[in-house]
Amino acid sequence: MNALPTLRRILLLALAIFRGNSFANFAGDAQTKKKRLSGLGSVLLFVFLAGYFAFMTGGSALALYDLLAPLQVQSLLPGLYVSSSVLVVFIFGALYVLSVFYYASDVDKILPLPFHPEEVIGAKFLVVAAYEYVFVAGVLLPPLLVYGVKNQAAWSYYGLLLGVYLLLPLIPLALATILTMMIMRFTPLTKNKDRFKVIAGVLLLFVSIGFSYVSSSLSTRSGADLAAFFSARVEQTARLTAAVFPGTAFAVGALTQRSTLGSFGQLALLALVSGAALLFLLAAGRLLYFKGVIGLSTAASRRKALSGDELDRQLGVHAQPHPIAAFAVYMQKDFRILVRTPIFLMNNVIMNFLFPLFLALPILGAGTQDEDIRQLQGLVQGLVDGTDPQAAPLFLAILFGLIVFVNGTNGIAESALSREGSQFYIMKIIPMSYSRQIAAKLAVAGAMGLAGTGISLVLLVVLLRLPLWFFALCALTIPGALLLPNLSGIIFELYWPKLHWDNEQKAVKQNLNVLYGMVAALVFAGLAIAPVIVLQLTLPAAVILLVALPLVLSAGLLILLRRLIPARMQAISP
Repeated sequence: MNALPTLRRILLLALAIFRGNSFANFAGDAQTKKKRLSGLGSVLLFVFLAGYFAFMTGGSALALYDLLAPLQVQSLLPGLYVSSSVLVVFIFGALYVLSVFYYASDVDKILPLPFHPEEVIGAKFLVVAAYEYVFVAGVLLPPLLVYGVKNQAAWSYYGLLLGVYLLLPLIPLALATILTMMIMRFTPLTKNKDRFKVIAGVLLLFVSIGFSYVSSSLSTRSGADLAAFFSARVEQTARLTAAVFPGTAFAVGALTQRSTLGSFGQLALLALVSGAALLFLLAAGRLLYFKGVIGLSTAASRRKALSGDELDRQLGVHAQPHPIAAFAVYMQKDFRILVRTPIFLMNNVIMNFLFPLFLALPILGAGTQDEDIRQLQGLVQGLVDGTDPQAAPLFLAILFGLIVFVNGTNGIAESALSREGSQFYIMKIIPMSYSRQIAAKLAVAGAMGLAGTGISLVLLVVLLRLPLWFFALCALTIPGALLLPNLSGIIFELYWPKLHWDNEQKAVKQNLNVLYGMVAALVFAGLAIAPVIVLQLTLPAAVILLVALPLVLSAGLLILLRRLIPARMQAISP
């Protein structure tokens, strides 16, 4: 097989796959000009987030360098960030391999085309690698650029850094791809695409939560303790990653050796190992990939024999549904869509239960050693013993703003119509009024938000030892805090639903209504907290502001919705 034509075909196929998966496309169902403006805005947002992430990682390297330099162990930093990059590539690479190699909509279209197996595998690997280079650019380049500047490295260091950046992701990504192919080839569990994606997403969440807990624990250590901790742990981590991912030691050696010739020799060895990993991937993929992907899109279901009476009961024959029962069935339908669709489950449902964990982890991890936690406990103590009259109103306003923010960012109400997608026409033909259908969707959003809110309040009461009378006041603010973001979110959906999508991610992740809902939630939270701080309201005045006013505003939104729903639903075309 001619290598040059094959490489050209791999690049062309990779470009076609990459352009077909709507990368960074957040445009909704609008005119072409609006789509272009939305796409430009999403690119600018992506650049801003990438810059922010690079700033954070570069700042961490700057702080660690100043911490380790007095001990003459600053040379540990390249090993730390190289090991972190390898782990990031391996973890996220496995998820991207699942998405691009197996669960993408183009799989069934590419397989019959006249491409060699190596060309298909190589093209899809390039697409995954393109995403991974974005992650590595944020994790690896900024901190090691800071290290080079602080360490007054020679110009050759930056050329070596570029070579390490280009070669380092290939080995862990090839290993992640081979392991994923083996799992998809021999494990029956993976044939249930939705179940496997949920399990993978939940595992990734636990990894993120564990990282947050470790970070909050380290934040309380003194400078000397932290330096000693890194000196002991970084070398262990580097040895572990070097053992698991061959070539990591060569990457670290290329950046840390004093001899220029030795550094380029280490880079050459890294290139040799990376090339061997790619060849091994192509050979293993030819044996594993196609047998694992064929038949994956075939739906499987369990069959159950039904008697005549059971079939009539399932179809509702000879039964007159009660309005309340019909409302409950519609809620059940919407709830099942949320929990049985992995993207909706991860982005809409589980988000409600992550905020309680994010509240608890800093308190459990840092404890009383953290200055912010001590200030919070001082505020709570002033609330309990009455020594600080502003403590109770301020704490109540903060909790109200937190509840509003949590319910405004889960995206359940803001994507209620978009989740219907091409099935939206069913809402127009079922024997239930538009208002009752929207009310059922709002009820599901409120129930999910109430579950997360209740867990958050209970954790705060237990961890901060809040008095029960204050817990009762917090409970009074919940109805308004739930209604405001959800009612405003459904209004955005009535005007700009995103119904035309070919995968579930676009209904949530590329839906601008979710972003609008976040902004509205931030505005509501700010309007609640600002008067309490600026006007220094007493507790009775704060209770009136946070309990009565949101309910009045919610009543106004309900009246507006009753007028909007029929006309807007008629105007929406599936």
